[in-house]
Amino acid sequence: MEHHIPILNAGSTFGRTVPNYLSDKFGPMNLFGPAALVCGILTSLIAVKNLVSVSVLSLFYGFFSGVYVALPPVCFVRLTYDKSKIGTRIGMGIVACGLGVLASGPGSVEIIETDPEDLQWNRL
Repeated sequence: MEHHIPILNAGSTFGRTVPNYLSDKFGPMNLFGPAALVCGILTSLIAVKNLVSVSVLSLFYGFFSGVYVALPPVCFVRLTYDKSKIGTRIGMGIVACGLGVLASGPGSVEIIETDPEDLQWNRL
């Protein structure tokens, strides 16, 4: 079980490079929808119990989650007509994503540290 994070990172390496190549041909926006769908399906498969299945799941999830690391700047560049504003647009987009990442850590700790009998979602 200790090798699943490196497997996920290996999949993410290819997920960061292959979609960038494909985005030149198909467009970066056209790759986001299918990647989101596949990530949602793979997230719902988290209850697999076989060691090989978990390894394959982490490889595929790493690949498709790598799309969300590599393609947002490409999308911002494609949407910006005035090339002097590319840095501002990328920064604003990354800040919007960063706010969700910032809030998810304390929120998940609050859920984990709560007793299952006393789980109140209104405390979040």
